Amino acid sequence: MIKKVLPVLSLILCVNAYADSADPVKILSFNIDPLEIVDATGAYIGDISQSELPSPEILVEEFNRDEELVQIKALDGSLIWLDTYYVNLSETKDVDIPCTVLAQAKDSKSVEAGTMGFGNNCPGSEEQ
Repeated sequence: MIKKVLPVLSLILCVNAYADSADPVKILSFNIDPLEIVDATGAYIGDISQSELPSPEILVEEFNRDEELVQIKALDGSLIWLDTYYVNLSETKDVDIPCTVLAQAKDSKSVEAGTMGFGNNCPGSEEQ
């Protein structure tokens, strides 16, 4: 009995965990007032006051990650595009910083205590 129930239970838990991780993106706050309205390509159209927008948390209707634009519904019901530079989103953007090879002034057997801010993910910064 347990052999039949265990796979089904683990499948249900996996699907539930995946569904919980797909939270919708929301605007938490605005950085400026008035905000710039842009079109779907990022071209400037005009300005809109924060008083003409719903109060945060605003559900994002569409998120163009390539152009870094979000589309929301204004209080009058119209759909407008905003640049993500001027809003704080519930979803953060991860930026990969490439590791930089630093010049070696000492012989290869010497050990330094720091990584010069590059962190433990870069080669040569392993803890000794």
